[in-house]
Amino acid sequence: MDPALFEVIINNDPLRISLVTQWLVKLGDHEASVQLSNMCCDAEYRIRVCAMIVAGRHYKSFVRDFGVSLLSDSIAIVRWVACEAIMLANCRSATGELAKLILYDEEAKVRNIAAIAIGVLGSNTDVPALRLALSTEAGHDHEGRSIREVINSSIAQIKERESSP
Repeated sequence: MDPALFEVIINNDPLRISLVTQWLVKLGDHEASVQLSNMCCDAEYRIRVCAMIVAGRHYKSFVRDFGVSLLSDSIAIVRWVACEAIMLANCRSATGELAKLILYDEEAKVRNIAAIAIGVLGSNTDVPALRLALSTEAGHDHEGRSIREVINSSIAQIKERESSP
């Protein structure tokens, strides 16, 4: 990665997502995938976050493997962004991993986005994990909304979607 681009990401420049996207497009699909892989493994968490944001918006086929691996990252914002990228990339096969976050993640914001993502992506097979989470969830999102409400909403979304022809 170009050192100047690294600095843009580290300094949280508002244009960082556009600049990284432009850089990756110029590289072509194969090299972009290699660079995104490297970014997802970078020691600097802001690089991992940037990689998932860009992948979720522009390189959806990349998200499944790397997004799922970042769900276990030690940094909560990386796990949060990985959940969002999985949702944006419509990775329905990742709902089992998202369910684990709802049940076991220590950060309320991560459990919240995982519940939202399961509501968007999940099926009836995910409802038991959501119901189990309801029995223990006491957290609130950044706006003060109960995560239990989010989980109930996700269950309702799934039920409505699954009952539609």
